[in-house]
Order: sequence, then structure tokens, then C-alpha cells
Amino acid sequence: MLASGFSARLLVTVELWRSRAFGDERLEQVTSERAVRYDPVRKAYFYARFERDTWIEEGQRSTLDSVRNAVGAPQSSPIMAPRNGRGLYYTVTVTVETLSSDDLNEVKHWVSGELQPALHGKRDAGTVLSRTFGWLFSRLMGGDTKHASQSTDKFDT
Repeated sequence: MLASGFSARLLVTVELWRSRAFGDERLEQVTSERAVRYDPVRKAYFYARFERDTWIEEGQRSTLDSVRNAVGAPQSSPIMAPRNGRGLYYTVTVTVETLSSDDLNEVKHWVSGELQPALHGKRDAGTVLSRTFGWLFSRLMGGDTKHASQSTDKFDT
């Protein structure tokens, strides 16, 4: 899909939980977001991260494998377990979504600072409707969303 002019978005959510008898309690959560697009003219994959309501271009790579390695490199989470905590565990959820070409144009505009981030709920009703049709179109054209989630074993600090 990347080679066909679509982009991909990667969301990574890390949560710290405390195990409790009547339902676990989420103590903290942090999410990071990245986008990858292919430029056929330059024959390069560009990737950016979303930070503080703006897209920041991080770099480019010439092969899909090298951009996977760059975007998927291990990162530290700012979430620290509290002292003397009991029954704690982390969960990590990864969502990879193929975006429509309209979304790709929005990312391009975000990088240049022209629009507020639409993926974070800052748009009017007309734009929401057009995004819904764009999402449906991308799915009909083979776009996809994949999820993976993993939890650590429980631990005490």
C-alpha cells in the first residue's frame, strides 16, 4: 500500500496498571504516533512523529526494511512504576493503520503547519464526514488496521 501512494500510521500505547480484586486500575498511559509515506519521485520512505499537536519529520530511508527498523527501534517509556507498588504490570498496544491519500495530504499539511491535527478531534462536521468516506475508500482499496497487544508479568517495586 505504501508504494501505491498510501501512508501508514503507527500508534504505540504504553500503560501502567495495578492489579486489584475488583478490576484493575490504570495508573498512567502514554501514546506515541508516527506516520510513514513513500515518495516515488525521490524513491524514499519518509517518516514523522506527532508531538505537541504537530508532525515532526524524523528522516528518510531508501528501503522499507530500513524504515521499519528506524520506526520500530526500541524506545524508553516515560512511565515509571511507583515505589512500594504491588501487583503492577505494563501493557503495550501497537496499531498499524493504512491511511487514505487524503490523510497523507493532511500529514503533509501538518508538517508544514497549515492545519490543526485532524486525527485528534479538531475538525468541523463536514471534515469528519469526508474523513469517514476517505476511511471507507481506503478500506475498499485494501487499506487495513492491525492491532497487537502484550502485557508484562505482574511485579512489585
